[in-house]
Amino acid sequence: MIMMVANMFQQTTESWKIGTQSAEMNSSARAALDFMATELRSAVAGTVAGHTNSINFELVNGSELKFVTLLGAANERALRGSLFRLDEAQHGIEYWRNTDTFKPYQEAPSWDSAQLLIGNVVGMTNCVYLTFNDLVSGNSALDYNASLNNYVLPFCVDLSVTMMSEDNIAKYMNVSLSMPVSDKAAFVARNSKTYTTRVYFDNREGYLPR
Repeated sequence: MIMMVANMFQQTTESWKIGTQSAEMNSSARAALDFMATELRSAVAGTVAGHTNSINFELVNGSELKFVTLLGAANERALRGSLFRLDEAQHGIEYWRNTDTFKPYQEAPSWDSAQLLIGNVVGMTNCVYLTFNDLVSGNSALDYNASLNNYVLPFCVDLSVTMMSEDNIAKYMNVSLSMPVSDKAAFVARNSKTYTTRVYFDNREGYLPR
């Protein structure tokens, strides 16, 4: 009887832990995606009043977003460089922004000062749809450079983040070095969850004074 009760208690405790970690993962993923989406909605490209250089918007290999946001009231506009990227070694998404010294796409960002936005991440795949017709037909791209497209923002961006719980990411990190690629992919597929959101842009034509 004592063994049966102990086993039941252990199973209940394990189930509670799994449920708690799942809830925390859901909350963290949604908060991170909401933050990224909020930043993206303020993105601009092309000519902006008060600035001589055209501003770019770039997606690199689906895992690194580089863009500039326009902040403040209509008569107090300020530019801020914003960058997100997947750090595969640390299993997290890094966020970097600057309002003082960052000159959009005239100098490289200092990733040494980047902040960890969210951890326990095993994948980030963002894609762009350049036009409405591309969205309807499912014609997406993992790379996009607005400077090569007349500085026009894409029609929308799909953000996708794949995460695992703390226990599963710990197991993955411990065994991944000796695990075949196919087994690693199978482990991630069994134990991960993917979260997505779509962002449309209000500033597709660039910012013009009102």
